[in-house]
Amino acid sequence: MPGKVDQNLHDLLEAMPDAIVMVDGDGRIALANSQAQGLFRYERAEILGRPIEYLLPERFRVNHAAHRNGFFAHPRARGMGEGLDLYGRRGDGEEFPVEISLSPVQTAAGPMVLSAIRDVTERKRVEASLLQASRLKSQFLANMSHELRTPLNGIIGFSELLVDGKAGALTDRQHSFLLDIASSGNHLLHLVNDLLDISKIEAGRMELHEEMFDLATAIEEACAVLATMVASKQLELSWALEDGLVHVRLDRQKFKQVLLNLASNAVKFTDTGGSVRVTARRVGSDLLLSVRDSGIGIAEGDRARLFVEFERLDPTNAERRPGTGLGLALTRRLVELQGGHIRVESQLGIGSEFVVTLPMREAAG
Repeated sequence: MPGKVDQNLHDLLEAMPDAIVMVDGDGRIALANSQAQGLFRYERAEILGRPIEYLLPERFRVNHAAHRNGFFAHPRARGMGEGLDLYGRRGDGEEFPVEISLSPVQTAAGPMVLSAIRDVTERKRVEASLLQASRLKSQFLANMSHELRTPLNGIIGFSELLVDGKAGALTDRQHSFLLDIASSGNHLLHLVNDLLDISKIEAGRMELHEEMFDLATAIEEACAVLATMVASKQLELSWALEDGLVHVRLDRQKFKQVLLNLASNAVKFTDTGGSVRVTARRVGSDLLLSVRDSGIGIAEGDRARLFVEFERLDPTNAERRPGTGLGLALTRRLVELQGGHIRVESQLGIGSEFVVTLPMREAAG
């Protein structure tokens, strides 16, 4: 037991579950508890008085000395998990990942730093296994989605041909059945496409294809897709651009996909006679896209679930407002893929506004 350290402090540190190492102002080990002895596989006498870098892999030792000096110059408590990935080195040369918390301690022998060290080998192994499982799941979904799209396109295509009378006249009942087949096929194809897109993003295989395009045309095209749905609910769907905002450089297809997802969601959750408003403006070098509706609104407690895959805020109302629970989750991922972010403001019974911020490069109009 080195004379530098008070016996009471030594006894306290011995009772702690983590490996504890105390380092003096010269960077030398003044105390190591039994847990540290077992973790690093050294006898206590082998490490007392040695530089703390003795417990690190050689490639980290030079830089660590500078970090240590910086800590003594500006001491502050640092919790577990802060900073970069860290590694320790055992007496037999084995390296292992660690988390370390640092606390400045004033002793009779002067200022020291107390290091609590935890072996996180098992946690890292589990994290790596989970990451691999997620990648395999994404790959499986991507492969299955590709396999499902081909027969689905065939079902939809042939049912539409029959509806158009290409194979002869139909009875009203046959016509109704075929419309149901085509509608169900398109619904399933939409789900498959969303799954495929999410899987691509998770697997890091979704690519961006930036191009210069006319913003007004892109918004008008997206809104036109919703014309039938808007008319059936007698809604007012309008859009506007900030003056001078003409051409932008973004991934055009993904921009339209984000807008269409948000606008169709707004239409779906706005009752008959309501309104949906799409606006776009620039803020600095960013494009702000807003979709505001006079719909049913979202409870504050539900907003955290909005962007979670397969979450339906009101599953009991699925027949009236059908959906996959993937649209907003995919929208968030597409926005973040482009370096942007999405937020929502809402009041129950009044409506919601989704605001997307995307970094952009603008061309003279």
